[in-house]
Amino acid sequence: MYMKIIGAFMIICGCGGVGFTMIRYYKKQEKTLQDLCHSLEWMILELDYHMPALPAVCRGAANISTGCISKVFLCLADELDRQITPDAHTCMMVAISRVSDIPERTIVHLKDLGTSIGKFDLQGQIVGLKTILIMCKGELQVMKKGSEVRLRNYQTLGLCAGAALVILLL
Repeated sequence: MYMKIIGAFMIICGCGGVGFTMIRYYKKQEKTLQDLCHSLEWMILELDYHMPALPAVCRGAANISTGCISKVFLCLADELDRQITPDAHTCMMVAISRVSDIPERTIVHLKDLGTSIGKFDLQGQIVGLKTILIMCKGELQVMKKGSEVRLRNYQTLGLCAGAALVILLL
């Protein structure tokens, strides 16, 4: 009898844990997009007013951001410094491949960033950064719009799936 109760408790906790893991991943995606938006805003201002070299802009963006975005910008700056004739897109792809914990939604925007920086003149780069910033903010708004309901659904779904499994197995 006690074994069944302990088993049921473990199943409910395991399924509930999956729901809470989904919540944590969703919140991480949201925070990473916010971080990227903040970094892009800083890069636009820095390029517009100070016009530093691209590796210096990337290092500055890494200093004001946190987590995986900071790691990506540091790797990008290092790659741009290492190559003789740096191609920003190739350097960005290498930087993305070196950082393992980037959410999928953010990878798309980072790839777009790699294609827009370093290819055009200063105004073209700023326009490209603004375009990516608008896309990031739009996606962030979509994520925030339904996030409360979605997160509650993940939690409920995990716990209910655990309860359903217990009912089926007992």
